[in-house]
Amino acid sequence: MLAFQTFQILFASLTVFCVVLILLRRRVLIGPPLADPRATPAAPTFLFKRDVLIDATPEAERILTHFTPGQTDLDTVVSGLGRHFQSLSQTLQDLPETGEARLPADDETGLELRIDRQNACLRLGLVAESETSARAGYSAIERGAIEAEITLLQDLTGHAPQLIWREDRSGGLVWANPAYIQAADHGRNTGKASDAAWPAQSVFPDLSADPVAIGTTATSRQSIATPDSGQANWFEVTRIGVPDGTLNYAADANATVKAEMAQKAFLQTLGKTFANLSIGLAVFDRNRKLTLFNPAIVELTGLSAAFLSARPTVGMVLDRLREARKLPELRDYASFRDRFSALERAIERGPYTENWMLPDGQTLKVTGRPHPDGGLAFNFEDITAEISLTRRFRSEIETSQAVLDGLPEAVAVFSQAQSLVMWNTAYSDLWGMDDGLVGVRQDLRDALRLWKAKSVPTKVWREIEGFALAEGTRSPMSLDIVLTDGRHARCEVKSLPNGVTMVRFSLRRGVAMPAPALLPTVQRRRAFDR
Repeated sequence: MLAFQTFQILFASLTVFCVVLILLRRRVLIGPPLADPRATPAAPTFLFKRDVLIDATPEAERILTHFTPGQTDLDTVVSGLGRHFQSLSQTLQDLPETGEARLPADDETGLELRIDRQNACLRLGLVAESETSARAGYSAIERGAIEAEITLLQDLTGHAPQLIWREDRSGGLVWANPAYIQAADHGRNTGKASDAAWPAQSVFPDLSADPVAIGTTATSRQSIATPDSGQANWFEVTRIGVPDGTLNYAADANATVKAEMAQKAFLQTLGKTFANLSIGLAVFDRNRKLTLFNPAIVELTGLSAAFLSARPTVGMVLDRLREARKLPELRDYASFRDRFSALERAIERGPYTENWMLPDGQTLKVTGRPHPDGGLAFNFEDITAEISLTRRFRSEIETSQAVLDGLPEAVAVFSQAQSLVMWNTAYSDLWGMDDGLVGVRQDLRDALRLWKAKSVPTKVWREIEGFALAEGTRSPMSLDIVLTDGRHARCEVKSLPNGVTMVRFSLRRGVAMPAPALLPTVQRRRAFDR
């Protein structure tokens, strides 16, 4: 029996010891308890883990709703309580990782702020000597937070340059800030908010007839006339529907309106300038919508002004041009669209030019250039006459060349700058011109060098060079030369208009002499001196 009683005593002692250990362990894990021996049951207490609020009593939560939000939860509470405990922020900075502090209120609330820190956990609790003083102090804190918030809102709306006002569901004015009252009372020319009377009518009367549904936002641009000058003042008005009326905000939009008017005037000036151009102009914005065009593009492409005024995209313009047969003949239009998309990317890197040969014989020169702010600018120029003229000139040149090639004489023509501009087949055969020299720029000196190399030395070449370099009226020359193969040729030099010189070589039939290579050196020198 004694042993059993001893066992019961030991068991009870062990149980009490375990409970104490559990309570101590719980205190270490979760930090200091929320309750305080001196605090009333409704005492506001905040529990933080670092800067995050993890628990609060109902009274603390009610006070917290009136605090102005800060960067963190702790900043919000410290800022709200700081009006009554001015050294709170500094005390928290000086408090060690584990410690506590007590701060009496700096006002007449009679409250005391208890601060307990256990590593990352921080507790802030408000206590008072009695429940009556506690209730009065808590109410003072709430009232101070509400008054601070009201003061902040009054400062924000009172000093705001925007017009702010509130209307009921019937459109009647309920509240307005000083800027709105000044605008409404501007006709009195007082210029002071203190002299302004409550508005007899709305500054923007047209808005009251257009109610805003609850939970929706409506924006519009409104103007009010200045009584002195009659000049319109523009505002961007935002209206928000709330259950008991409408919240309204009007911001000054004069600068925006002036910029839009200046842009419109500039576009009109551009339109008048481009209207007299024969080159079609089309400008697309970054969204590839047409923003500017001139009448010439209507004439060149056949697209109607109504279609272009609807701001079509690049793809829509291409589709309409295809329907009007104003695109080059293509077997695969889809590949052309892809190629035009690549053209857009190429234009973004620099200018691009392409000639469109249209089915009706018209030729359009399409030039694309990058435009500011990611846009594209296209120029359409009708070069049909230019292409026709070029083709006609090319045909005439080819005809003239064919006529020259049909002559038996070797003919070479030099410009006023002594450049070789034309020769025929007989000339190439006579002087053995290399085909590789075709297309290579040659002048009279190159030709003289070739002639001297394939003929007997003579002073004829000096005379021809002097003839080509002479100015004014030049009389034709006819000279005889001997080729290195023994053939005789007649060289005729004639002046053509615009300083052009023509040299013609004709072989003399039936006249021959020994090859120059067999002549004595003395005779060759005499022949050169003649």
